[in-house]
Amino acid sequence: MTDCIEYSGEHNGTNIYGGRRINGTPMRASRAAWVETYGQLAPHEHVLHRCDNPPCVNLDHLFVGSHRDNMADAADKGRLTGGRGTSRNKGETNWRAVLTAGHVLEARRLHGTGQTYVQLAETFGVHKSTIRNAVLGIRWGWLTEELREL
Repeated sequence: MTDCIEYSGEHNGTNIYGGRRINGTPMRASRAAWVETYGQLAPHEHVLHRCDNPPCVNLDHLFVGSHRDNMADAADKGRLTGGRGTSRNKGETNWRAVLTAGHVLEARRLHGTGQTYVQLAETFGVHKSTIRNAVLGIRWGWLTEELREL
């Protein structure tokens, strides 16, 4: 695959895709690149990335699909966790994970000694709801001490 061409124009603080306006309509940079080259897309059509690099506007890396296609592509590439208990990317293999299995087991142990969720959150550098969900098994519920030993 050829190298990515990253959009270097306007970005707002949270939009990693970048964006611009075409005929007064705001759109992501990748969609704008597609529309400028191939013409208008239907509102339900998405411009997807083969390269998984959001600011990329290289037309060789882009393709058009539906929302369903986008979700299937993300699942195939291991970027979706699915519903509770269905994740192919549980625990540390989840790209969004901050905690490790060791952290979760230690947090559970420390909570059992009386440490609060606020104290644990500070210790592990996460929000108190994150550590609470891990300790209670709302997240990481599949993790037991026996599994950790494997």
